[in-house]
Amino acid sequence: MTALARRTHGRERAQRADRLRFARRVVFAGGLLFALAGCQGKPAARAAPGATRVPGEYLVQMASRTSGEAPLRRAFGDLGLRTVRALHTSRPVYLIRVAHDPGPTAMQRRSARVKAIVHVQPNYRYRQSDTPSGNQGEA
Repeated sequence: MTALARRTHGRERAQRADRLRFARRVVFAGGLLFALAGCQGKPAARAAPGATRVPGEYLVQMASRTSGEAPLRRAFGDLGLRTVRALHTSRPVYLIRVAHDPGPTAMQRRSARVKAIVHVQPNYRYRQSDTPSGNQGEA
């Protein structure tokens, strides 16, 4: 293989790799936008049967991990924001507690005013059933 052929081949490989990286980014961004669009302006998630809403506790998803707690204090500080705890998840999610709970709809309205907040939903506690799920009565 001549030097010119090697350079051309190397350039073509680099261009293919660049196109593949770009395609991956487009697919990732599209999936992210699709997921986040489903969160905006929707009512709070409904709980599964047997779940009870914990009054004053909410899960708040932030747009970025670098946002910190300041946007939470700006949105919910006047409600007596008592606890802010970062949860160890793949997304930047905080568990917050407010002293004066206005309800899930009002919390979502408040969060819509702060761009750093993506989604708010009530925290639910689930009770474990005594009976296993699945087919009953089979041996």
